[in-house]
Amino acid sequence: MSYRKRYGQRNYYASFQEHNGDQDTHGTPTYGDTSDWITVVPQFPAELVSTTGGEVLRGRQIAATTTHVLYGEYYSGEGIKPEQRCVIDGKLYEVVSVLDMDGRHRELRVELRHTD
Repeated sequence: MSYRKRYGQRNYYASFQEHNGDQDTHGTPTYGDTSDWITVVPQFPAELVSTTGGEVLRGRQIAATTTHVLYGEYYSGEGIKPEQRCVIDGKLYEVVSVLDMDGRHRELRVELRHTD
């Protein structure tokens, strides 16, 4: 199996936060206060790649929600889940998916969507 060529260095540190706050009567998180988020994976060293046009090809389907992709070491980011959010240089990203690309626990691919 061939490995993905690296585009650059892992020169970004991403922190992943999990919502730990209130929920409404339907069980939906309220996200009302920034203090409702706790950091669960701090300072994850990663390579940040922007995807063109907010689209990524997965199989034969195009997922239009991904704007950025993070690549990092698998064991540094074992606790990363799609229910979390990501903070890189003060910018917020929603985690779209977390993938172990080759199944060998070497590199982790985290697809993100920039939120304003």
